[in-house]
Amino acid sequence: MGESNKVFTLAEVSEHNNSKDCWLRIDGKVSSFFIFLVSFLLCVVFIHCR
Repeated sequence: MGESNKVFTLAEVSEHNNSKDCWLRIDGKVSSFFIFLVSFLLCVVFIHCR
């Protein structure tokens, strides 16, 4: 995946804060962590149900 030069304001990032759309700003870079969160929660459920 190519890098984007799009600049996001903190206000724009803060709009993505729900269970279906989670953006994080780390070291000035913005990333979507939705897939990570879903995967993590599925692992927790799997381990808990063993």
